[in-house]
Amino acid sequence: MGTRRRHRSSFRISHLLCLATLLASSGCVYRLQPVQFQSQQRLRIVTASPGTFTIHTGFLHPKDYRVPSDGKVTLDVPAYRRSCGPYLLGIEVGRSKDTFTSKTIEISGVGRRVQKFSLKELERLPADSEGYRMLEIR
Repeated sequence: MGTRRRHRSSFRISHLLCLATLLASSGCVYRLQPVQFQSQQRLRIVTASPGTFTIHTGFLHPKDYRVPSDGKVTLDVPAYRRSCGPYLLGIEVGRSKDTFTSKTIEISGVGRRVQKFSLKELERLPADSEGYRMLEIR
């Protein structure tokens, strides 16, 4: 019986050492997503007087766009990476800021913020025949 107990305890100790070695060798890593190249997003503001609105983009280099009377604006989107987060043993344990889902586009009109949305939400808007994403403002 004494040898059986010793064998079990050494078996448990070896398992614990293997687990500790596995955890120590794998550690925590950041997995980078591929780069999203520089692009342009076309947006059309549909309202009675679109010329009274401005669009502010809060990307890496913030920029303001004045909306012309026809409501059509082309937004410059710089290259960016989707969120990269820490992984432990292949399981995501946290998140960093994601440019694609962050509310980085803000539409203002006559001193008030009308709407704030992300690139992801912009891509979900319906498109017209020219490829402009249509945003109705009431």
